[in-house]
Amino acid sequence: MFPSSFVPVIVAFLVAFPIIYGAFTREIYAEARLFDVCASYGVTAGNKTRYVLLPCVKRAVVPQVSDTLPLCIKVVIAGEALALPAYGLGKQMYVGKVNLDTAKVLAVTLLALAVCFIIQGVVALCRKTVK
Repeated sequence: MFPSSFVPVIVAFLVAFPIIYGAFTREIYAEARLFDVCASYGVTAGNKTRYVLLPCVKRAVVPQVSDTLPLCIKVVIAGEALALPAYGLGKQMYVGKVNLDTAKVLAVTLLALAVCFIIQGVVALCRKTVK
């Protein structure tokens, strides 16, 4: 049904979606009183979206994305090691492990960790500039 190179992406989505969706729903339920206040004062849907819903989403989802994206990268690499697509860091790690090439496994692992730290830094920088 899906090619082997697409399977790690599906697995990453299945890992990340519940985490981000849970953070979103917790924040929306916590701010449910604001929606009641908007209904009482007759606030338009556009203003409710702009001043209530979007700040809730920003407070809930952006910090979760900062933590979930590096997790997704690690999950994709693990999925690549199992699915063995034509190209990918997971395949390189698997080939290095099978051939007992410790230097290659270490290099790919350090590369994956560096990418995760860079993504966390970029998201943290974006969070500081957006505030």
